[in-house]
Amino acid sequence: MGVIREEPGTVLVIAEKQEACTFVKSAISSFVRKIEWVPGMPEAKKKIASERILLLVIFLPLSDGGGIDDAVEVADRKSIPSVILVGTEIYPQTVYRARGRRIYVLAYPAKKSILAQTVNILFNSQVQLYQLIRERDALQEKLADLSVINRAKLVLVEKKGLTEDEAHHQVEHVAMDRGITKRKAAEYLLRLME
Repeated sequence: MGVIREEPGTVLVIAEKQEACTFVKSAISSFVRKIEWVPGMPEAKKKIASERILLLVIFLPLSDGGGIDDAVEVADRKSIPSVILVGTEIYPQTVYRARGRRIYVLAYPAKKSILAQTVNILFNSQVQLYQLIRERDALQEKLADLSVINRAKLVLVEKKGLTEDEAHHQVEHVAMDRGITKRKAAEYLLRLME
């Protein structure tokens, strides 16, 4: 856990007292570069709207009346993973309210090591999620390419009387001659045959 993360963005601590941010910094500053504090939900919402927030650490209750519903709404709105620290008296209902979300609930006072492990788990799951999203996007792009290419081959078969192999070679030939992708070649051929 000694490697400082290079992700651009901020861990935002939402707590009534700035000492909570000092506690968070002492727990995670060895692997998180930017940690900021705001005293309530209104300030948190402004920060979230104007900056890239990687993670929320929320100490409840807040003096501005902000509670679990506000914390869940803020975390859900931008899909920001969150750690909520609460007193043991409201821990059960907080866990219940946060279920099914990327929100970890810790009873306060929490140990620094538990907070550090929780934040590390959230960061690692976030990295894995981003990798899956990138892979999904690449697969969707590949499927879109294949769809256009197959449509162009079908039109070549129907309008030009080519076999599927001949249509496939025609798309490849246009792509090579023009120095473009097969998808661009297929789009070009489709425009020609409109």
